[in-house]
Amino acid sequence: MLLSLKQRYVVDVLDKLSCIRRDQLYILTRDAFKTEDYTLTESQMDAALKNLPHLVSGIRAENELVRYESAVPDTLRLEAIDVMLELSNGYPIKFCAVRDATLLLRFSLGCDPPRQYTVACYSESAAFLNEQRNIVWISEQTLSPESITLASHQFYAQRREDGSHRFFGAGKS
Repeated sequence: MLLSLKQRYVVDVLDKLSCIRRDQLYILTRDAFKTEDYTLTESQMDAALKNLPHLVSGIRAENELVRYESAVPDTLRLEAIDVMLELSNGYPIKFCAVRDATLLLRFSLGCDPPRQYTVACYSESAAFLNEQRNIVWISEQTLSPESITLASHQFYAQRREDGSHRFFGAGKS
């Protein structure tokens, strides 16, 4: 059977990220197909996901996750996707997971010219990234923004109880 445009888009997202939460995937897909006359509903998304594992081998749509069978869910990478969605208002230009222990995700925002951001896991050993621009740091532990040294054009995303983030820049709160 042939895939619908939305199902093909979901496969493209999985090719880039390997694992994503349903709510994150819904936002990306809804915003990718939104027009003046049409907005994807959650029930339409659920219908597309229900058949996808039967059409494409190796894809699992279970509980809250959509992933390749070989993908191990990574809570930090899932949080990095949350950060990307917040900063891009659901409309990242390009995005891809980075297969690295520190770097988690790269994405571009639709500015002129487009700005590329990297979401990375904060640790003392990540000091080699201090010279890079547009890094958004996240951490498994809740860190106080005062305890983090940030270079110019770097930010720390502190997760709030509701799942959103508060962003801190160099020398600001």
